[in-house]
Parts: sequence; C-alpha cells; structure tokens
Amino acid sequence: MQRKRKSRVLMQVAMAVLLLLGFVAVAPAAEVQPGDVIDKSNADKAKDYFPPHFMRWITDGWELESPVTVHVVAPVPNPPPKNYMEESKKNATRVTLLPDGKLEGYVAGLPFPDPQEPNKALKIMWNSYYRWRGDDFTYPGGFLVPGKRKNGQLSIGKADIHFLRFTGRTDVDPRPEIPNPHNLEWAMTLDSLSPPEWRGMVTLVWRYNDPTKPDDMWTYLPTMRRTLRMISRERSNPVRGTTSTWDDYYGFDGKLMEFDYKLLGEQKILAVMNQSTLDVDGHHPILSDNYEIRDAYLVEITPKDPRYPEKFRHVWVIKESFWVVYSESFDKNGQFWKGCVNTFHRFDLPNGDHGPFNTGNSITDFKTGTWVGNFIRNLNLNNSKLTPAAFEPGSLNATGM
Repeated sequence: MQRKRKSRVLMQVAMAVLLLLGFVAVAPAAEVQPGDVIDKSNADKAKDYFPPHFMRWITDGWELESPVTVHVVAPVPNPPPKNYMEESKKNATRVTLLPDGKLEGYVAGLPFPDPQEPNKALKIMWNSYYRWRGDDFTYPGGFLVPGKRKNGQLSIGKADIHFLRFTGRTDVDPRPEIPNPHNLEWAMTLDSLSPPEWRGMVTLVWRYNDPTKPDDMWTYLPTMRRTLRMISRERSNPVRGTTSTWDDYYGFDGKLMEFDYKLLGEQKILAVMNQSTLDVDGHHPILSDNYEIRDAYLVEITPKDPRYPEKFRHVWVIKESFWVVYSESFDKNGQFWKGCVNTFHRFDLPNGDHGPFNTGNSITDFKTGTWVGNFIRNLNLNNSKLTPAAFEPGSLNATGM
C-alpha cells in the first residue's frame, strides 16, 4: 500500500513539474481507430485529435459549409524524398543554432532531423521553414482559388505559382545551389489567370538567404503595363482583397526571425496526408476525406513587433515532414480569429522517388465569416525547366507564365 501511495505521489509531482515547465503531451481521451467514421453524431470522440476550431467544421460547418465527415484510415507513410533526407542526416553534425537564432553550417535538408532542447521550438520551426517542397514547381493549367462569404455566392478564380529554389537544392542539378547575384534562397511568381479583372497580374517574391533581410516583392499590372514595387515588409497585409495575408499561407509563412516560439506539447492528430481526390472543383477545401493519425508538435508563435495584428498563433507541425497541417490565429485581444487547414498528397518525382506536397488549403476569417482556399489538380514538380531569368522584375510582363 505504501509503495502504491508513493508511486501516486511521484506521478503527481512529475505532472506538476511538467505543468510548471509549460509542456504537457496532449493525450486523447477516446481512442480513434482506422475504420471509424466521425461526423456530427459522434464528433466528441475525435475532439482531442483536432485543433479546437476544427470541431465546428464537423458539427455544423461553422454555418458556412456542409459539415465535414472524417473517414479514419490506416496511415500511409508520406515522407520527404531520399535525397532530401540524406542531406538532413548530414546536417545533424554540421548545423549550429547561434545565440541570435540564426543557423550556421546549413546546406540543405532539415537543419535539425531530430530536434531536441534547448530551443526545441525554434529548431522545429527552422525545420518547417526548410521543409521539402521540391527544387522547383508549377501548376499546369493553374490551381483553383475558391472563396465565399457567409450567405454569399461561391466565387472561383484560377492562378499559378512558379517556384525556383536557388539554395538548399537536393533533387535537381545544379546542387546544392544555383549561383545568383541577388543571394536569393528562392523566388516565386503568383500569376492570376482569372477572374477577368485579375487576369495577367503577376506578383514576384524574392526570399533572401539572409533571414533578417525583408523579402522584396513586385507586381505587374496589365491595365497599367507597369511593374510596381510593393511594401514587402508588411507581410500581415491582406493579399489582393482577400482576408488572407502572406504570413497566413501554408499555415505560417512568416519571416522566422521576426517571431518567438514556444513548444506547447506533442499531440496525435487526424490529418489528410494522402488526399484521395484532386478533382474538387467548386467544393470547400476542408474535405470529407480520408484522415490518418499522425504525430505532431504544437507550437505557439508570438510576433516581436507590437504592431503586428495577431497576439499569437498556434501551429500543428507534422513530425514526418514538418509541414504545418493546422493553424489558429488570435487577434490583439487574444480572441480566436482565423483558422487554416492544409491537406497533402504523395506525388511521384521524375527520378522515381516521391514526396509530400500541399494540395489543399483553406484560410477562414471567422470574424467576417469568409474563407479563401487553394486547390491543385496537377503538379509539375522538379521538372519545370524554370530559369533564374524568369524571376527578374523586368521579365514579369514577358514571361508568358
């Protein structure tokens, strides 16, 4: 009896220490198994496997869309490609996290394949920052951009992204770097194909190797036949009249050095990691699809700039690939504001390997009852034949992208 009492006391002390450290692994109250179907009739069974805001997508669709039905299936591995993971293993001995939060010795892959304390949260976010998404990609025929305001009509636009990685390359020669005079990490163009009033508008983003240097951005306006430089430091501004900001994309796409990070815990979550269909024209990006149980980190992100419109953001980062699968943003008063859901698919690569890529995205502003999504049908990955010349500001009106 004394031994059992002593064991209980030790367990209570251990839990108290974990609470004081602000870190507790989130353990689900009810076990979910492959074969389960979760809908509004039994949603509580899965409440510990999702971010808090996602549960209303299941119960009533936030009164924005039809409720989601979650089909739980056995997990199918969807890791980054072998070349990328081999580079990640090399980083285990060559990368150092400096006192100011910068990296020293990074070449390619995950900077910290097995992130540990100290500064584990920052290491996780560096991994997410350098997550695998290919050395280049485009969307043949464009991707769908549906959007809707509560009680409004569904609108569908179409756009394309052309992405070229200059450093940290693991799949396509030259590796690990394409020499460039601007010292870029990557460059991207966002090309609007529709609606008619946006057609021909092209935005160019330069991301520099220096993590403290702000991005540079330009937009070509076909109505003016001019390329205008944008205020790229304000990444929290809405993009093209939507409720989404540049920092909202992918769950979190902020400049890493402009935020602080805290690891809140580790959690088993349900996520669409092998999306079953890419033909979703006209549907909301949050799918009634196949969900797999995955291990994730829960990280709190706090802006250093007091003028930033968010007080903090929570992100759920998949351990297998370090993509953000869910995020929740809170306004300056700490009230829930936006939620993001990402879905993924396993794509074959030209070299015979395969890797995970973000195929669906939904960003919802719950204050205005407005959502904007992105859906891709086709992906041209590591085979786009893009050249650095296509990512110069003077080329935007002549790229033909």
